[in-house]
Amino acid sequence: MKQPSCLERGSVLGGRYRVIRKIGTGGMSHVYLAEDLKLLGKKWAIKENVTLPEFHGSIVSEAETLITLQHPRLPQIVDFFAPDEAGYSYLVMDFIDGITLQEYLHNKQFQIPVNTLIRIIHQIMEVLDYLHGLTPPMIYRDLKPSNIMIVEHDEIRLIDFGIARKYKLSGIEDTVKLGTIGFAAPEQFGAGQTDARSDLYSLGALFLYMTTRGAHSEWISGVEQLLRNDSIRKYIPVMRRLLRYEPQTRYQSIKELREEMYRISEHYERRNETRASDGMMQGTRVIALVGTGAGAGVTHTAIAISHYLARLGSKVAIVEMSKRSVAFSRIKSIAYRDSEENQAKSFDLEGVHYVQRSNKYEMVELLGGSYQYVVLDLGSERDYSQMEEFFRSDLPIVVNAAAEWKQDDMATFMQSYPNQPKMKWTYLLPLASKETVNRMRKRMNSARVYSVPPHFDPFDRTEDMDVVLHELLNTIKPISKRRRFLFK
Repeated sequence: MKQPSCLERGSVLGGRYRVIRKIGTGGMSHVYLAEDLKLLGKKWAIKENVTLPEFHGSIVSEAETLITLQHPRLPQIVDFFAPDEAGYSYLVMDFIDGITLQEYLHNKQFQIPVNTLIRIIHQIMEVLDYLHGLTPPMIYRDLKPSNIMIVEHDEIRLIDFGIARKYKLSGIEDTVKLGTIGFAAPEQFGAGQTDARSDLYSLGALFLYMTTRGAHSEWISGVEQLLRNDSIRKYIPVMRRLLRYEPQTRYQSIKELREEMYRISEHYERRNETRASDGMMQGTRVIALVGTGAGAGVTHTAIAISHYLARLGSKVAIVEMSKRSVAFSRIKSIAYRDSEENQAKSFDLEGVHYVQRSNKYEMVELLGGSYQYVVLDLGSERDYSQMEEFFRSDLPIVVNAAAEWKQDDMATFMQSYPNQPKMKWTYLLPLASKETVNRMRKRMNSARVYSVPPHFDPFDRTEDMDVVLHELLNTIKPISKRRRFLFK
């Protein structure tokens, strides 16, 4: 039942937020676009809820919880107005300028590339992993196309935490049974308490819904006949397990699901590589470098790798992904001081194509072009979208600072991403001794820890550096079929 609203165009909430227009309506709530009267030009979304007096305490408690959430794929709650005498409360949050996944799918008539679909699933997994990792875990419970926003570059944002709840270890069942039929797990309407596996069921329902062009969100006999694309059919076992009726028979965590999807993807890519001719040197390999902290030497190392590969005769592009870095601009100004090239966004130097931070279309062109290697200089900012590229690259490289007292930063960095598979990760310790390398290999449980010798000019060739780079890069070769990337 829809409730009347207390706000209208021109209304001012808390003496600060002036309503521009209504942008959404739900069963017990309304959402408005508002402008900030103190921060000129800043716009917010205001969610108006109405509740009965006996629920006022829980509303305040839930709002306090939501305000603590900090994740790039969640709207930040910035202000809260507790229920008034009539039961109306207000949450002020980031305004997300985009469309819902439901609108996105219908606009494209469900004709979206498989890589885009899988990327959306991975982004949802990322934010669910964050929520489930809180103490206590937060269960979203209402994952559906209308609660997912698509913003610029096909990035997702999760909205509407109206029925989210904290998991109670001692709880037997949920107090209130809520959820959207077709996407909610069976236990949300029956006996038992919802937990992280309930959100995994909903993720499976959403996965199936998108792959069957909106025809199904529950696994029924024969539904696999609708999945004719081989790139999707390989995920049939994943969807079936996610959609099992009993929670204990599903994946038990996002970590377990992510590892399974990674194994599937790796299996199919290895099969494609086996089918390819050994002599073929087509396709693009991506090498991504990130630093454990500022000044780690990421750009220096990325340039050294790029020029090493170019000297071997490979066609190489290096991309400056960090928003803060100005290194490429400085290099260009020195190399092309009196040339028109100094005004260009990209330039060539000693056989390497340099690209300053690009939009997604330029990146797609790079990855789909004739380059054998694309080297991504991610800096040390750890932006979520950039870290996704790091995770999916063919050779993810973590660069540590040279200082002895900063070597623990490497282990701290690795522990920051406990749910990411790290089989391919490579770790560089500038100027480290053999004893330090061996100690860190044991600590990181990886043989892919290397010491980087003194190398003062990344453009110059030195025998010691060539030895390290040969061992470092020997595990990857250009392939016949380009792998998945999030720039699509």
